[in-house]
Amino acid sequence: MITFKETNDLNKDQLYNLFNLVGWIKSPDNKPATMEIVDSIANDTLFIDAEDKDDVLYDSFKNSTYVLSAWDNNKLIGIARVLTDKTTRSVIYDLAVLPTYQRQGIGKKLVEKCLEKFPKTQFTLGTSSKNFPFYEKFGFEKSANYLEKKSLFF
Repeated sequence: MITFKETNDLNKDQLYNLFNLVGWIKSPDNKPATMEIVDSIANDTLFIDAEDKDDVLYDSFKNSTYVLSAWDNNKLIGIARVLTDKTTRSVIYDLAVLPTYQRQGIGKKLVEKCLEKFPKTQFTLGTSSKNFPFYEKFGFEKSANYLEKKSLFF
C-alpha cells in the first residue's frame, strides 16, 4: 500500500537512490554519478564535490518549506518539495517518482497535495516542455515572464 508522509527528515541514501534511478544524477560523461546532480526541473547542472553530493541533495530537502514523500512500506518511491512564503507565492521543485512506480497516479497525488497545502498562493515551477501536459491538468499555464539568475553552482 502506498502512503504519503509530510516530512523533511529523510534518509540520505534513499533520497540519493531515488534521484539516481530517475536519471537526475549524472557524471559529465554520462557514466554512473559521482560528481554532479542534475536539476531536472530547469535542466541545469549543479556540480558538487563528490564528498558533498549527498549533503547538498539532502540539505535542499531539509531546508524546504514543505516536503511530501511517497512510500511503499519502507521504500521511498516518490517525492516533491515546495518553497513558499505561505502567503502569496509557492514553487514546486523536484517532483520525482521511481520509474517502476510511474503512471500509477503517485506524481499526480504528490502535486495535488502540494497545491492543497498552500491553496491561496500562486504556484510556479520549471520543467521541460514534455511535462507541460501533465502540469496543465492542474491549471498551470506556460509563461514567458520568467527570469532567473544563475548561481555559482548552476
